[in-house]
Amino acid sequence: MSNDFWKDKWLNDQFNQRNPGQANHPDAQRESPPPGRISTEVEALKQFFAAINRNDMQTITKDLDPQIVRVEPEGFPTAGTYRGIAEVQEHVTKGRGTWAEGTCEPEKFLANGDKLVVYLHVRVRLKDSTDWVDGRFADGFVFRNGKITQYLTFGERAEALRWAGIEDQQVT
Repeated sequence: MSNDFWKDKWLNDQFNQRNPGQANHPDAQRESPPPGRISTEVEALKQFFAAINRNDMQTITKDLDPQIVRVEPEGFPTAGTYRGIAEVQEHVTKGRGTWAEGTCEPEKFLANGDKLVVYLHVRVRLKDSTDWVDGRFADGFVFRNGKITQYLTFGERAEALRWAGIEDQQVT
């Protein structure tokens, strides 16, 4: 089995230990989200990325669950697993602190059950560099009771779609 399966299973197991009775296993039956929930969560994520872009590290914590788990994969500048608001805030602050200027802009939001995928376009110039870094990738989020409980980064957008159980779409 792939590492993605085990990473997803581990995250779900961690969540289920902290939240008994709220199944989150990939094979669990997913209910359709209540009307309006997705638009509320999309708005929260737009605000989250806007806060990152303006380097407002206090605001990024507004919609984080106290038990949040953040996973950034190998190959990314600050790869690792971070747990809790303080660790996630420190992680994002460290990553954002490497920018001299630039943005990380959401391009598209996709949802399946409690999972949201955000296609991102990053264009930044790092400190002590004249070159610009430009790339496209995806982040995955799980919301529970209006709070972000999981925040994962995927180097390939197709990986994020598989994680969320979203049918293949034309990935750009």
